[in-house]
Amino acid sequence: MNNFWRKRTFLLIAICLLFPLSGSSQESNATMQFYLDNASYVFNQNYLFNSTASFSFELRSIYHETDYRGEIKKIDTAVYLFHFADGKLDSMNVIDSTSMDKNTPPDSSMPFLPWNDSLNFYFYPNDTGAGRLAVGFESPVEDSIRARSGFMNINREDFSLETVFLHRRDEEGINRQSFDYYFERVDNVIRPTRFETYSLKIAILGRQYTRHIYEFFDYKLETR
Repeated sequence: MNNFWRKRTFLLIAICLLFPLSGSSQESNATMQFYLDNASYVFNQNYLFNSTASFSFELRSIYHETDYRGEIKKIDTAVYLFHFADGKLDSMNVIDSTSMDKNTPPDSSMPFLPWNDSLNFYFYPNDTGAGRLAVGFESPVEDSIRARSGFMNINREDFSLETVFLHRRDEEGINRQSFDYYFERVDNVIRPTRFETYSLKIAILGRQYTRHIYEFFDYKLETR
């Protein structure tokens, strides 16, 4: 009889321990989804390049490349003037031409948006509850071929996206890339201020690094 009650007591303790953890996990998942849904909605509604507004801006493209000894080999800068109308690129003028084929404007004005991908999200335990909320993300364990990880900062008050930092590598870890995206919110319009790409290629000769910086500035919105 004593053995029966001992087992029953252990079972009750285990059940009591499990239920609070399960409830806490559900609450945490609901809170995370709340922030992701709101940040996604605010970004989609207010991102300048999602709108049909007519606007122009200048883009400075800065490209760095090293040799396989890690020493700076090439540095190149170019400046462009872009004009968008009705949600599409209307024109692009070269203000300061480039001397390198690799120093090109970005393929897209759309950044990497973590909530659009199949990732695991988590809060940081040292979160102070201040105005900026950091949300970490990483690929599921089974998705080892294109491992991705990083974090983003969301404004707690208006749910606007402030920064995204992404790191990804191939399965062997030979090629690695990092992407940084910075935004500002002006008059309820979210617009990019800086995109950065860092690449590492490992070969027999050593390691080659490249860095590509895009600076967005001098925005001008046309009124109708």
